[in-house]
Amino acid sequence: MQNQNESADLYSAFCILTSAFPAQANPTQEDVFKSIQSNVNDQVDGRKVLAFFAAAAGLVVKRLGAKDSLTKLAFFWLALIILQVALGVATIWTNKAADVATAHVMVGALSLVTGALWCLISFGRSAKLPETETAPFGAFGTLAANKP
Repeated sequence: MQNQNESADLYSAFCILTSAFPAQANPTQEDVFKSIQSNVNDQVDGRKVLAFFAAAAGLVVKRLGAKDSLTKLAFFWLALIILQVALGVATIWTNKAADVATAHVMVGALSLVTGALWCLISFGRSAKLPETETAPFGAFGTLAANKP
């Protein structure tokens, strides 16, 4: 009985929320850009982001060496960030042309995936695996190992 009351409460809360905040079916491009503009902080600057990634790539080279695969991935990531900044500037200069803005978003998504992949690989490298004991393989090996 309690599960039915909880689900009824959730349903009524959902109905209240959806009726109080109706979704706009067709926002204009201007509405979308105003929303983005109001949510983006003035403190976020492409130059700061670029400087951060350049410093991170330099640190990777210093710690891992130039030939390591994570170093190469870090420089690919840095190249994506440079391209992302350039496309962001081009988006503004072209008065928010759709093709340039789409490329900007696509490169941003690719850089996000690259960063996540880089983190997964580096965390996997740094994790210490527990040492396992070597035991004879198979039933006969186990029986033979137990003989004095």
